[in-house]
Amino acid sequence: QKTLKNIFFLSSQWGPPLFAAFLGKYPRETGTGKAFIGKISRPRCLAAGLGTMALSYLILEGSGLIAMALITIMTFSLVRYLQSKMGGLTGDGLGAVNEIAEVMILIFIGLN
Repeated sequence: QKTLKNIFFLSSQWGPPLFAAFLGKYPRETGTGKAFIGKISRPRCLAAGLGTMALSYLILEGSGLIAMALITIMTFSLVRYLQSKMGGLTGDGLGAVNEIAEVMILIFIGLN
């Protein structure tokens, strides 16, 4: 049970704060998300993703990698969708990605 909580934390925190902020473009002049969105460098995003992937594998082996893949695909898809509808990713959009990621991991844990 403890390892499931660890994978929940790792996977849900990789997608929204890092990957989504890396992918997103902020559409406004001001706002709460402007400090994060579009400010993550490619090397930092890659290092964080690889580190999270390695820890996920060490904790849950194949299930950890599946969880990472699901979160990455969902984050990519949702960021692209929000950018197409709103012209960019806002702080509210970043929060929505975070909540959806957490729900997905809880469902994934429930199915295991």
